[in-house]
Amino acid sequence: MTLKQIHVGKSVVSFALISISVVLCPGTSAQTPTMTPPACTPAANKIVFDGYPDEETAEEIFTMNGEGENIMRLTNNTVEDFNPEWSPDETRIAFVSNRDGNYEIYTMNTDGTGVLRLTTNNVPDGDPVWSSDGMKIAFISQRSGDNDIYTMNPDGSNLINITNNPSNDIYPAWSPDGTKFAFASNRDGNYEIYTMSSTGRYVTRLTSNSVDAFYNDLSWSPNDRIIAFRGKHEDIYRVNIDGTGFTNITNTKLDTGGFIWLSDNDHIVFVTTVEGLVSIRIDGTDRSPLDIPLPDRFSSFDASIKQLCGFI
Repeated sequence: MTLKQIHVGKSVVSFALISISVVLCPGTSAQTPTMTPPACTPAANKIVFDGYPDEETAEEIFTMNGEGENIMRLTNNTVEDFNPEWSPDETRIAFVSNRDGNYEIYTMNTDGTGVLRLTTNNVPDGDPVWSSDGMKIAFISQRSGDNDIYTMNPDGSNLINITNNPSNDIYPAWSPDGTKFAFASNRDGNYEIYTMSSTGRYVTRLTSNSVDAFYNDLSWSPNDRIIAFRGKHEDIYRVNIDGTGFTNITNTKLDTGGFIWLSDNDHIVFVTTVEGLVSIRIDGTDRSPLDIPLPDRFSSFDASIKQLCGFI
């Protein structure tokens, strides 16, 4: 898998080279498995992604429809623009850019206008994630000397260090109700999965492994009962929020990318460099490729799918 690596102090924070955020509504080409998504906004049935335009060396951000057509370029710079994330109401896109000399977090309208810089400091900030109500953005930064998880308002105000721990706390994932985080941390030696309240209290360790698996791309099930994530060999795993049920779902050692839960709480959709978008039951059965074609020049990618009709 190809990753963008940003070195933060002694650690390495990796961002997907090609990030894809999908919004689907009834009537799109994704017919398997059956899902019942909530009401979608006019921005629905769009995919936001980043990639390298032809003969260019800097990543840019694009949108296209659910059929892989009507590609629209949102950014046009000689620097890196990547890691796009739809806001829950699908009116803004958060992303990372070094357009001002350092990796910072920005937002923009869905047509690329109205760019707003949210962070300003001399260390990289990355991995922005919207809360389900759109009132907060969580991200990682080493401005305190190590990788911590911060939250801020969508305009960059009210910055709070949530973890404030002398370790690497990374890959924050909001719970569906916005009251908790799942995250990865090496605070106990190896990288493990933890949960905590949205204010950083009541930290609970969910996994315990003898080797450093470096988990990433954490995502809660819509019913708040299971956390899925990528782990060793980039396979997708799951664990219940009480720490039980640790299972390798994909178990293929293929180049899998990001994923999203479907609203039935029983399937996820993920990305591979071979099959594109694939759905699979959370127990590892019922694997089925989805008919959502992507542009040829983006046929080899690592994807980070963060939204499907309002579910993060």
